[in-house]
Amino acid sequence: MSGPSARSPQLLCELLAAERAASRTPRREAARLEGTPPASAMRAVSAHADETLDALARFDGAKRTRDGVLLWSALGFVAGAVRDAVRDRLEDVPHAYRRALLELRRGLDLVRLLRASAREEGDLELVDFCDRWLGVRLRLVAGVEAELEWLGRHDDVVLRAARRRAARALLFVTTTLGAGAACEQTSTEPGGAAATSPPPAPTGPGGLAPPPPTGPGPTTTEAPSPTLAAVDAGGTTQAPPPFVHVDVNHVLSTGQSNSVANDGKPVLSVAQPFQNLMFDVGVMTGAQCDGDGCRGYEAPRGFVPLVEGDQFFAGSPVETMSSSLANTVSRLARDGALAGTGDASHDVLVSLHGRSGNSYWCLRKGGCPWWTDRGYVKPWDDGMRQVADAARLAAAAGKSYAVRAVTAIHGEHDHYAWSSGASLFPLPRTDGQGMVADYGEALLEWQRDYEMEVRAITGQTISPPLLVSQYSHWNDVPTTVIAYQQLRAHVASGGKVLVVGPTYALPYSTTCLHFTGAGERWLGEYFGKVYARVVLERRPWEPLRPIAIARTGATIAVRYVVPSPPLVLDTEHVRDPGDRGFEVVDARGDRQKIADVSVTGQDTVTITLADPAAAAARVRYAYTFTGCGGSGTLARGNVRDSDPTRSAYGNALWNWSVHFDEPIP
Repeated sequence: MSGPSARSPQLLCELLAAERAASRTPRREAARLEGTPPASAMRAVSAHADETLDALARFDGAKRTRDGVLLWSALGFVAGAVRDAVRDRLEDVPHAYRRALLELRRGLDLVRLLRASAREEGDLELVDFCDRWLGVRLRLVAGVEAELEWLGRHDDVVLRAARRRAARALLFVTTTLGAGAACEQTSTEPGGAAATSPPPAPTGPGGLAPPPPTGPGPTTTEAPSPTLAAVDAGGTTQAPPPFVHVDVNHVLSTGQSNSVANDGKPVLSVAQPFQNLMFDVGVMTGAQCDGDGCRGYEAPRGFVPLVEGDQFFAGSPVETMSSSLANTVSRLARDGALAGTGDASHDVLVSLHGRSGNSYWCLRKGGCPWWTDRGYVKPWDDGMRQVADAARLAAAAGKSYAVRAVTAIHGEHDHYAWSSGASLFPLPRTDGQGMVADYGEALLEWQRDYEMEVRAITGQTISPPLLVSQYSHWNDVPTTVIAYQQLRAHVASGGKVLVVGPTYALPYSTTCLHFTGAGERWLGEYFGKVYARVVLERRPWEPLRPIAIARTGATIAVRYVVPSPPLVLDTEHVRDPGDRGFEVVDARGDRQKIADVSVTGQDTVTITLADPAAAAARVRYAYTFTGCGGSGTLARGNVRDSDPTRSAYGNALWNWSVHFDEPIP
């Protein structure tokens, strides 16, 4: 990295010392409050400080620190350890927690000052580092601040921590002095960078885990790549348990604006053709909702037939995908999946607890720390109340009950945060065990938390999968990271996170952001089709995704797992963006000219390059957004399968290829 001038080296040195303190002090407070929300908040700060200490070694200013400054910093580190140990004996837990928070706030001020200095000196790389650091640390410190209230309400925990204080203090002094000595021995380079330390991992835009050199796909070039692993239903190797009939099969739906159907008009599903259910208050239990959240929860008193026309924003009835999902499941159950079983009914209850405009952080268990002063009901809590109320109502009616699946139509907020350089990741994990690196890991956490919470409420043994639509509708920058991380989560989850498919073939409003009412109903059919496959038929699900890429001279063969062969290049139902949606780039990201794209087998598309000597490094599909002009102008492609699944509404239910960005072996 370039070397800062003038004041920046000294400020970098101060930041180095501050981050050493930010690594050890919150970790000590977390140890005293082990197993509590404040401990998780403090531990997340320590993890970020550890990452920052690695990253600082890349700046010349940190490497060139004078020997005297280095010695003073090292002595200060040891002296600080002794001081902290003494304080640990004398200071009560609330005071220690507030003192640690004060130190963290001072660190924020220091980085703001460093950023101003770097901007004045024209060091844009250092400015970018500060922006990414602040984007993460501001949220983590806000989390620490939010837990002050928890400490005030739990005197018993504080008392137990005080009783452990003396023993922990002695252990802390011993280990910290040892760490200080080790730091003195290994920091042999000018400026204190450890000569034996491995080079730090680079960070991507907005503090994300880095993409590969030319895109956000897998980070290896081995063949096959992790995303192109053998077909195993996202890693599933064990046969699923047999289907068990339940009277009320609950689907929990979450997400942001498209989950609550912001542009889902007109309302289409006004009658219930089967026995599917919703609460008597509607599909959505949130009340007094605005662009950030809902201030109320409408407790249901019973079940009624599932129809559309509920409202997230007052006075705006919409068509969500709820009715279409449930009706598709019931139809497929009666027509095939459960036909001849003696009980072909499969009654679905759908309830929705999404929030317009909310990030993953705000939707997940625990929610995000802001907006607490505005009286919002956390969407996660809304969903868990729905489970408890549904279980209660089913029991009162003498019916068996289980949560069968969770659906998520989401990704917009986290995409725009990433594209603007203000990504919300990494986040501290909800279980307090480290950090969630990116959106792909977030989906794994989301499913796990739903499964654990639902089982705790209902006592069920059924494991509800998380069904997600692959994000297709970014409309501000050429590409995204969300779609590729969703695909990675599908492969890594062992069948617990399932990508239903991309949405670029569906009808959108003119903003290329929200589905129309017809688009919501069409999307619900895709969710219902996958639900029937994995829940009713007990078979694994794979979207139309690549599983192997091979190059021979000027040709690149992309082999897919195809739900319903053969493959088709369809330019009638999706407008051709050029080269049927494929791009081939070299190691620098420069696009190589494509001469031809053709289907060459039941499961293979072959790309022929115009230049046989082209240095092809990656193949991409539905990767680039070029401008919004209504439906059909998203990042998209023309590859689909021949799925014959019948629609009740005249829609084609072919599976379209997922968005992908893969290395060429």
